[in-house]
Amino acid sequence: MKNLFITIFLLVCFIAKAETLHFQAIDPSSQQLDFIENDCNNCFRIWGMELKSGVSAKHLKVLEKIKKDANIKDNGKSLTIPQLKRGNAIFQGQLLGYVPELNWKIEIYVNNPLTNERETLKTPVKKDGSFELKIPLVTTMQVLFRTAFYNEYILLSPDKKTTVYVDLYQKCCQETKNDALKCPAGKYMYFGGANAEINNQLEDKNIREIKRDFVNQAGDYRVILNQKMYAEQYKAYVLDKMNQAIEKLTQEKLTKKAYELAVIDIQMATILALMYANHTFEEAFKAASMSSILEIALMSYREPPVFDEAYYSFLKELSVNHPLSLYSSDFNNVLNSFKYLNKKELSINTTTGIKEAKSYLAEILGTSQGFIFDMMTIQFYCKIFEEKFPETDNEMLFAELFKPFAGKVVCVDFWATWCAPCRWAMKQFEPNKERLKGKDVVFIYLTDESSPLVVWQNMIPDIQGKHYRLKSEQFQYLKKKFGANGIPAYLILNKKGEQIYFKVGFDGADKLEELIMNAL
Repeated sequence: MKNLFITIFLLVCFIAKAETLHFQAIDPSSQQLDFIENDCNNCFRIWGMELKSGVSAKHLKVLEKIKKDANIKDNGKSLTIPQLKRGNAIFQGQLLGYVPELNWKIEIYVNNPLTNERETLKTPVKKDGSFELKIPLVTTMQVLFRTAFYNEYILLSPDKKTTVYVDLYQKCCQETKNDALKCPAGKYMYFGGANAEINNQLEDKNIREIKRDFVNQAGDYRVILNQKMYAEQYKAYVLDKMNQAIEKLTQEKLTKKAYELAVIDIQMATILALMYANHTFEEAFKAASMSSILEIALMSYREPPVFDEAYYSFLKELSVNHPLSLYSSDFNNVLNSFKYLNKKELSINTTTGIKEAKSYLAEILGTSQGFIFDMMTIQFYCKIFEEKFPETDNEMLFAELFKPFAGKVVCVDFWATWCAPCRWAMKQFEPNKERLKGKDVVFIYLTDESSPLVVWQNMIPDIQGKHYRLKSEQFQYLKKKFGANGIPAYLILNKKGEQIYFKVGFDGADKLEELIMNAL
């Protein structure tokens, strides 16, 4: 059989304002065709189009055993209380119909409930469509599984193996817009191993859409404007939408465990929506201020929402203090949201701040004991241990600061919380920083006492890297050492600890990434 695999690049010529597509002639004896728009990441690529037959010669079928194993019956058991246990989850997969030229990667994102940090693991898909990742976990929990065709949470467990088989043929043929090629919608992802029962059921499109619809409705600021809501009315609206979503879940044929986790997910999303209601109201008022008609119509209504103890009663109603909430991917986000209790900018990373947050939360829940208080304490001490910098004289400061990162490329950002250009540069560099994850580079952020402690502690969880708030004398010493007469300023050291770059002012995200890549 003679196969001709042709890569066709689209040539668009604008002649007399008309688009003309020019294609290379196809050999009449060709059996298959590859159709590729370009070599960019987001360009469409189609492989293995049959020119002689209506069925792909390479179409591999999912083994019946895999399908059978994925069809698990309900044993009627509930979710067990998750235990804190350190270990590696094994995640293996097989992509049926994978083409090596796709160059796909598998990414797993873990929100560590002990350290409150997001950890990233990546691996390329092998030529045969298989992959495997070892994922450090501290409990059974949801992690984000991301690749070119998937971006959802799955449940993994320490020291256990979870598998997934993906039928790319089924996925593609049911999603095509070509009626002649379209096939009936069917299952194309089959989970096996640990937590297969839950992963197979929660992967269902209807279940995903129930949560997405709820999140979109809960965060829609237009409802606040249209119904002229106050805090309690908005709370009632969100809780009603939550109950509607849970009622929809009861209509789905879920096992007991899958249903319980789906409900936990909805409840945690509800808590987040209500904890960040102040921001939703701000968006609503901002939108109104941009419309003169709305502004006039809402003048008598526009009052600051009141978030008092009665408002926060939903925390008790939704069992935030129950350890089953640890299963949810939103657990860390919920814990972080407690710094906005009572519309205060409480720092849950300081001794005073965490005491205040715990005290106010205890008033709402009617107890100062329980799982949620324990987890707040654990995260607090993990943060303290990480951020504490040893006392040392100025002459030894530089050596002590970089000693833990010997053998790595180090990028140092001199900044301050009040420095708008610093924060803008960080935001610009974030996509580049994401691309550098997993590489042998560490990002260090240095500031001093001019950055208010509470503000700094509330900002740094959203800035991935190592953070140090130095004494002003120490910070000035380092600035003088490198000739930094302003901020932001950037220092890059190679793996030998040698300075290869220093600049006051932001040279651009791509420039910094290029310098770091050259040093790796």
